Amino acid sequence: MEATSSTEKSKPSVAKFEEFFSTKYKDTIFEALEKYPDERSVVVSYSELEMFDPDLADLLIEKPEEVIKASQKAIKNIDPLGKNAELNIRFEAIRNNIQLRFLRSKYIGKFVAVDGIIRKTDEIRPRIINALFECRSCMRLQEVPQTSNLISEPALCQDCGGRSFRLLQEESEFMDTQTTKLQEPLENLSGGEEPKQISVVMEDDLVDSLTPGDIVKITGIMKTVRDEKTKRFKNYIYCNYIEPLEKEFEELKISEEDEEEIKRLAADPDVYNKIISSTAPSIQGYREVKEAIALQLFGGSPKELEDKTRIRGDIHILIVGDPGIGKSQMLKYVSKLAPRGIYTSGKGTSGVGLTAAAVRDEFGGWSLEAGALVLGDRGNVCVDELDKMRSEDRSAIHEALEQQSYHKDFEILLGNGKKVKIGEFVDEHIQNNQNEVILGKDTEILEVDDLEVMAYDLEKLGLINVKADRISRHKAPSNLVEIVFSNGRTVTVTPEHPVLKWDKNVEAVNAEELKENDIVLGVNEYITSVNDDISSNTASFLGFLLSEGHSYKNEDNGVYEIGFSNTDENLIEEFKNIAENGDIGYIVSKREKEGCKDLFTVRINSKSFYNEMENEFPEVFLREEGLRPARMKRIPNKVLMSSNINKKAFLNSYFKGDGFVDKLRIGYSTSSIKMAEDLQDMLLMLGIYSYIFKEEREEGIYYKVTLSGKANMERFADIVPDDHRMDRIKDIINTSGNKKNDRDIIPHDIIVDLYDILKGLRICDGKLRNNIKRKQNAHRLTLNRYVNEAETLLNEIKVGLENNEINSAEKIYRVSELSKDLDIPHTSLRNLLTNGHEETTKILFNKANTRLDKLNKKLSHVKKYVQGNVRFLTVKNVEKIENNDSKWVYDITVEPQHLFASHGLVLHNTISIAKAGIMATLNSRCSVLAAANPKFGRFDQYKSIGEQIDLPSPILSRFDLIFVVEDKPDVERDTKLAAHILRIHKDTSIPFEIEPELLRKYIAYARREVSPKLTADAITVLQEFYVGMRGGAAEDDSPVPITARQLEALIRLSEASSRIRLGTEVTKADAQRAITIQQKCMKQVGYDPETGKLDIDKVEGRPAKSDRDKIRLVTEIIGELSEEYGGRTPKNILITEMSDRYNMSEEKAEEIVKILKRKGIIFEPQQGYYKIA
Repeated sequence: MEATSSTEKSKPSVAKFEEFFSTKYKDTIFEALEKYPDERSVVVSYSELEMFDPDLADLLIEKPEEVIKASQKAIKNIDPLGKNAELNIRFEAIRNNIQLRFLRSKYIGKFVAVDGIIRKTDEIRPRIINALFECRSCMRLQEVPQTSNLISEPALCQDCGGRSFRLLQEESEFMDTQTTKLQEPLENLSGGEEPKQISVVMEDDLVDSLTPGDIVKITGIMKTVRDEKTKRFKNYIYCNYIEPLEKEFEELKISEEDEEEIKRLAADPDVYNKIISSTAPSIQGYREVKEAIALQLFGGSPKELEDKTRIRGDIHILIVGDPGIGKSQMLKYVSKLAPRGIYTSGKGTSGVGLTAAAVRDEFGGWSLEAGALVLGDRGNVCVDELDKMRSEDRSAIHEALEQQSYHKDFEILLGNGKKVKIGEFVDEHIQNNQNEVILGKDTEILEVDDLEVMAYDLEKLGLINVKADRISRHKAPSNLVEIVFSNGRTVTVTPEHPVLKWDKNVEAVNAEELKENDIVLGVNEYITSVNDDISSNTASFLGFLLSEGHSYKNEDNGVYEIGFSNTDENLIEEFKNIAENGDIGYIVSKREKEGCKDLFTVRINSKSFYNEMENEFPEVFLREEGLRPARMKRIPNKVLMSSNINKKAFLNSYFKGDGFVDKLRIGYSTSSIKMAEDLQDMLLMLGIYSYIFKEEREEGIYYKVTLSGKANMERFADIVPDDHRMDRIKDIINTSGNKKNDRDIIPHDIIVDLYDILKGLRICDGKLRNNIKRKQNAHRLTLNRYVNEAETLLNEIKVGLENNEINSAEKIYRVSELSKDLDIPHTSLRNLLTNGHEETTKILFNKANTRLDKLNKKLSHVKKYVQGNVRFLTVKNVEKIENNDSKWVYDITVEPQHLFASHGLVLHNTISIAKAGIMATLNSRCSVLAAANPKFGRFDQYKSIGEQIDLPSPILSRFDLIFVVEDKPDVERDTKLAAHILRIHKDTSIPFEIEPELLRKYIAYARREVSPKLTADAITVLQEFYVGMRGGAAEDDSPVPITARQLEALIRLSEASSRIRLGTEVTKADAQRAITIQQKCMKQVGYDPETGKLDIDKVEGRPAKSDRDKIRLVTEIIGELSEEYGGRTPKNILITEMSDRYNMSEEKAEEIVKILKRKGIIFEPQQGYYKIA
């Protein structure tokens, strides 16, 4: 009997759950069933289950999967509506609460509850649960339930016995799934312990319910999975229920009694002082700092403007002070008082820094791991010892550990047609904007707003000109990967750089994983903006000059010559006409040689014209030792950036000099690879596709830019209608016909999709079937013809179905298919349809319309690739090469596409996180209270704050208030401080004016219920202060004392002051209070003793106006002295001059010289000598 009882106890009882739900949760379940599928879960109290049946509650802990399945079955059994609803049963407040660090293998398969903070969340992904397959032979549908991530296909078709199936993704059933990372609470740690983490898998209606920083209790089944790479097992929790443990200020529950107490406190005229006294009460003194912290806790009112611009209400405070004055205690107090308060130290900041890091998830994609500022979202983040933080942690973002970048010589084609070397471009911008650079781990990042590129929209397969978000450089790896593509272009990237590859679909793979003959994405044309700085006459002149022209300069002899040589007198006449149209003087010479044609040369001997051309088009005059000028030729950027008319003028004249027309091909020939690439890019700007071929000749390597296919040759013929070889060009175009000799292929997978459509429409001529059997690609023109044919027929069928034509329905859904579906003999079914049987006809039309929609979707997908701006290219060679010339590798970031066009390819950029690092983060939804120590030990009022704290200007400028707290001996203050500390140590109690829990609720109430508006009086006070401060700096030589950023800070402080007393209006007194506190800060950190004035640049860590003047003076003196001393200024003479003329100390002069060298304004050609760059 005991054995039987034990067995019964271990079995999940469906009947018991039916009884439990019927008695305890009847109304809840019926309500959920009525709302299903909009509502998909029922929450059950574990305590109630335990009181109802302790054995069943114990069994839930031991065998949760069985018990939960039994509970779901019970729901279906008692459902009066018979919906067969798949409701999720979620259990709250279970007893089996385990600390994360104690989760061991004995808990695998058990129901557990774990407390922690959400560290990161991955993207939401679909998991297939019921897969619908279509037989490729007879198109019958078959459903197969899926139990794992590996898709199970049907063994064979039940109708025709076929074994080839196509997964119908759009019609299959999926469930949302998301993985998040749970970290144990920091208060559980001791010593130098690392916090433990575990993955949590959420599905269905639990997804998207957590964000980094949430403090929660996760209830679920602990499971384990084997990592296929490492062969080790890894534990995770399959989530059943989420219980939030800590809420934001605005979410704190406030009872009616609490509200009465809060209003009573607000009515107290001394409430402001009481709240200040209750802020960090264990610390004596520092009223101004405590007042600022109190204002920060209440915050200003965030606003969203009509254009969706968000103005923050959060107040950011930095406390700079001597050691031992209680900065850390203030920060810890605030982090404990504020919900979602995060305390972090510069010495112990997590490896993801202040905001986040991009890390790979288990699927090879990217997710964000949250740092302190993200974890404190909508709360307060307290960052202690900010100055001790590593520069890469202090920066707001870590780029991914794998570097995904380009070699320094990679040329980007910008949105305006200009080409720049990425290394030179990024280096120059970073050098000129040092104060704005964000430092990461082996990374330097700079926001840009002047870089327009051709971004690629992968969804629409088209180009769009957008501004890049940032540029960056990363420490270069020891090896790089050189990839050669079938269009003749070569790209050198880091091994981990993503490349878009076609493998049944578009996917990103690492460059080092590419193989020869892999298919990659390119474009058929460029879309660039136009900047017409030159005339078509100048473009034609440059075309002739770069093809058969020459340039020569000898400054010693005063010889400056530009010329054009050719044996064709017609071309000579054309060049002369171009020169005359430009008012350019010239002479013509003729060289006669026996057995050869006469060679004519047009010479332009003019120093001014030569210099003008060299300044305007430097690319034409490039010279490099050891290289023939012809091998350095390239198209000037001004021509690439000009109108299509000018581009055509250039291509026309260049073709007359360096174009070729052979038996089958048309194109350009050049010994310069850069010229070949420029020509290919210019042709793409005109929608003409070409390939670059390398040709080895006796005189060296040449490059042929060969036009691709009839359509492209016809477009090109319109550009060169006056060429003397036009008859031969027309013959090649006519001979070419539709031979499809341009290698414009479409991948095999798209052919299969199109074939399925054609087969469904009975448009099958056997050609595509042969391609599919041989696994070959097909030409775009062939597929385009089939796409147009299918589209026409589908439109005809659509019209026929709308007119209830049986013939149209039968074109897309055969009677034989319907016969099998309805299990009616074919002849009988035909009679029913002929006689207009209503129900049968309705079924046929429904099925025909369903298939029509499905085929139209398929055709739309295929059409996108056949007719979109996409070119499928192949990889010709992949080679790992040694990096022996690059300290850095470089990248640009284009949000949100992360793709741009260059080299005729669709190229990927670095996967990155946020756009602006700490600047964007501090502008988000958390208030930051930071503390730092002066790097010289104690604060020096004669040095700027930027000199004393190792923080970049972009970070300093985001703080609304910067306080300097000095530890200066003072008998009265020291007596009070000593008495306060001794009293605390004696009684271990702190006299609170307002109890912390009440203060918490008071702040929460104020932030939730009160949004004070500025009154006219407050506006007047703030406006007069702002205008008055700036009015004193009207002279050119005066420093700027305050900017609009400080005015916005004043508004936030004024609103916070009003919130403290639960005021609905910002009064004149609130504005005055904000001004007073800001003035105290400004006088501490913004006073320049040399000018006796306030200087906002000094506050925000930039050089003060007086320092900028000194920099200008030193630069001018270096320029003066260099003329005296043969172009170089001796260091000792410079220092003497600065001392004699401006009474500048040697130390200050050397400091300024270092700044000038760092900014690249001067350089040191020889030790002890300086020269203007």
